[in-house]
Amino acid sequence: MAKNADVLKAFVMGDSKPETKNLYIAGDNLVNYTTVIAKRDRVGRDVKKIYINTTNCSPTTSKILTQLKNIAPVVLLDTFVGEGR
Repeated sequence: MAKNADVLKAFVMGDSKPETKNLYIAGDNLVNYTTVIAKRDRVGRDVKKIYINTTNCSPTTSKILTQLKNIAPVVLLDTFVGEGR
């Protein structure tokens, strides 16, 4: 089974797989359980921007977002306000 880091790397690279039990890629959204925690803009498979949800989230989701920030190049990162838990 894939690990969260595998899903995050795939998201940054423009891929749609793999997924874990709770973390998966739906189109250009990164979803943890049912919450969109990040979105990406792409041209083809090339990721141009990654938007991170800034709404308060659980400690686990916060940890995943920190991992995403560490994996993604800083020039791709931005934020958006999404739905909270």
